[in-house]
Amino acid sequence: SMLHTRILGHSIQCFACIDSTQTTASIQEANLPNGSLIIADTQTLGRGRNLGSVWNDGGPEKSLLFTLILRVPASQTIHVHGSVLQSLLIAIQRHANFHCIIKDPNDICIINPHLSSNLPQKVAGILLDCIQQTSSDTSHILVGVGVNLKSFNSFSGLETNSSRESLLAAFLNVLEPFIC
Repeated sequence: SMLHTRILGHSIQCFACIDSTQTTASIQEANLPNGSLIIADTQTLGRGRNLGSVWNDGGPEKSLLFTLILRVPASQTIHVHGSVLQSLLIAIQRHANFHCIIKDPNDICIINPHLSSNLPQKVAGILLDCIQQTSSDTSHILVGVGVNLKSFNSFSGLETNSSRESLLAAFLNVLEPFIC
């Protein structure tokens, strides 16, 4: 297996098409173990960080779409966003054919030397929702992630031959030491 974690990614629910992995995770979170994944081939209402913004996906061949359910000590909550973004950057950089950068606050971009514009092209985004605290010492966080593996329509992709599974495993492997 490509996954070398103790906690993250050991409980997985896969869906061909759902409204949003974040919405599904928020409904099911209480019944799922820490580190559980909700994965979708496609979303009808994937959302971005800003109110009303949508996450467009190119379907299962072109996108990796998931929500990771995390329960962390409340004192660690402030570090989760940075840890997730850095871990995603590292995982993507290992699989991408281009140099990657973080675009604050939630995006990963590639620099594609083959494009006429040298502007960074967004290929991934994260969305963190803190949904509840069962006690004052634990935060329940939904980590939504969308990655464009291939370009579609006007959206840039990593243009990688890596599988969604290998990219997801790399992300979880890098992230776990930071948050577990």
